[in-house]
Parts: sequence; C-alpha cells; structure tokens
Amino acid sequence: MASSSSSNTAANKLDPTLYATNASFVYSQSYTTPILDLLAAKPGEKILDLGCGNGALTDRLSNIVGEKGEVWGTDYGDDMVCVEHEI
Repeated sequence: MASSSSSNTAANKLDPTLYATNASFVYSQSYTTPILDLLAAKPGEKILDLGCGNGALTDRLSNIVGEKGEVWGTDYGDDMVCVEHEI
C-alpha cells in the first residue's frame, strides 16, 4: 500500500507537471536505479519517503514491498503529491 500526504498551507503550491518536466532526471533510470539498489527494499517492508515529490518513486517502492509492505510519501508542496496507489 502506498499513501501520500502533504501540508495544507495556501503559500505551499508547486506544479508537479512542471517539476517532472524540468527535473526529469530525478525520475530517470540512471538516477533512480542506484538509489533503489542502495535502499535494497524487500517485500513486506515499511518505508517512509520524505520529500516524495510527485510520488512516482513512492509508487515504484510500493511495487517492491508488495501487498504485505507499506510505503508512505510526504512532500512540502500540497500539489506535488499527486500519485496515490493502493495494491
């Protein structure tokens, strides 16, 4: 299960589409593979993804931990957390 949350302040607005376009390297295979390898997440684990951005990596982590695991993501920007997935 992956879940996402964010704070609720009016001044706290970011555009996840613009972020994904201008910082696409953040979600590229060459950038995320070493991070995921280092994390070495396993099925059944519980993971907290701080600063999860749009939640794309959080969603990938939820696929790794599977039905018995949990992944929670949070980000500073209200609008950044736009991916929510439950297995």
